[in-house]
Amino acid sequence: MYPNMRAVRAGLGIAVMAGLLIGPGEARAGSFEPILAIGQVVALHAGGSALVEVTGNFGFDDVLQIDFPVNLIVYQGKEFVRYPLGGEPSSGSFIPLQSGLVARQIPHLEANSEFEAEAEIVRLEPKRLLVSLPPKFEDGSITAVLYIVDPTLGPFLSNAVSTTLGAGAGP
Repeated sequence: MYPNMRAVRAGLGIAVMAGLLIGPGEARAGSFEPILAIGQVVALHAGGSALVEVTGNFGFDDVLQIDFPVNLIVYQGKEFVRYPLGGEPSSGSFIPLQSGLVARQIPHLEANSEFEAEAEIVRLEPKRLLVSLPPKFEDGSITAVLYIVDPTLGPFLSNAVSTTLGAGAGP
């Protein structure tokens, strides 16, 4: 009925052996290297509070699927608020922030923060994060930075982007 059955079986055998010798293709469940980048930061007053919108790349899929410890820091002078995606915001004062944030300072910054009830993550979307600032932030320049601390690779920081909070600020 199938005159070439022997040839088909031989072909399948060769294909199976080749697959075993070559090995499986690359399979990735998520990103292995963090790519954190801020494209734009917009600050605006909304009623009695201030909102900060951050657009960029922060591993949205990883944040939702695995324990990917992304944090947003918004600071003004030495005052900061930290928004861990998937956690509770905290705030504090950290004098080195007046010169900008560097990776080696992150453990000290985190140690100098306490729960902040007046800050929250308002909205989390792919490439967009909207947060509310506590009232201690005054009109003036603010800076936003994304970071993670990977237990094996260490800290990764995004670029820092500054904007103005105040009357007339925003889109």
